[in-house]
Amino acid sequence: MKVKLLNIVTAAVLATGLVSTFAPDAMAQKPANPGNSGGGGNSGGGGGGNVTTCQENLFAGLTYVCQDSSGNDNVSAIESMFGKTVIDGFRLDDYKVDDSSGSNAFFTITSARDDDPEAAEGVGTMTFFDDSLKDSNFAFVLKGGNGFAAYLFNGIDQLNDLNWETGGPGLSHATLYVFDTPSSNGRTEIPEPGTLLGLVALGGVMIGQKAISRKS
Repeated sequence: MKVKLLNIVTAAVLATGLVSTFAPDAMAQKPANPGNSGGGGNSGGGGGGNVTTCQENLFAGLTYVCQDSSGNDNVSAIESMFGKTVIDGFRLDDYKVDDSSGSNAFFTITSARDDDPEAAEGVGTMTFFDDSLKDSNFAFVLKGGNGFAAYLFNGIDQLNDLNWETGGPGLSHATLYVFDTPSSNGRTEIPEPGTLLGLVALGGVMIGQKAISRKS
């Protein structure tokens, strides 16, 4: 009888130890909160790669510097990105095509899907209308998905038939940001030191001639 009672007590002690050992693990393995499962509320319709990024060999091989970012482009974001200031009187709506294809007074942009519905998304061609861009600093921005790519040009040699690409998503909008440059905003250029000396000397000669003519 004593042996049987001892076995019962020993079994109870072992059972208590096992419960205390495995209970924390069991509690830690609670199911996830159903309200937080799946994608976030801001995920939109695209996947994680649905964002415009900088691409190589665009714009018919012209020289450019590109930076990309998440979110949407605007004047302050582009100015901060390149450390430049847009021209006075810049109105975003005037320099923007708010679609995958369209035109404004400064450029026209088309999607490859306009001609071929089976073509890749986020690919097309464009043409600049403004000849002054050949001597201006400007950024051309492509926005698609949850991000944009800004291409900075220091002048441009070709205006027509320039290829563009977002790197994946369809184009949401394209915007031209023109920066202040001496050739585009009417600033007066400062003469070279040698030119200044020549102007001073010429002025002295003219003053001397006037003084002589007065004496005579």
